[in-house]
Amino acid sequence: MPEVRRNPLGGLRFAKLVQYEEVLFWDRSQPPAVAPQDTDSIYVVKMTDRSDLVAARELGSSQLGWAIMERQDQTGEQMRLWPNDWYPGRKVYIPSRDSLSNRGIA
Repeated sequence: MPEVRRNPLGGLRFAKLVQYEEVLFWDRSQPPAVAPQDTDSIYVVKMTDRSDLVAARELGSSQLGWAIMERQDQTGEQMRLWPNDWYPGRKVYIPSRDSLSNRGIA
């Protein structure tokens, strides 16, 4: 199997590269849960916001958008990439960069 370099902050870093005959693909990624922490902040979604844009502004890397969505899942409010989940006025919890680093995520 060829050597593959992963983005150390991307969601695929938790996936496994699989080869079936001559086709390479990533298996289903299982990122770690992003549990609530006292250091989480609340962000109010604005028009045209997306997970990658918010992650870039708030966490310093657009690759951490998945961590914001995983954090919402811990509150019982599943969040996806769908635009309907990113509506203006919605309160979104943002994990702190330090808490992500302490868990080996960032």
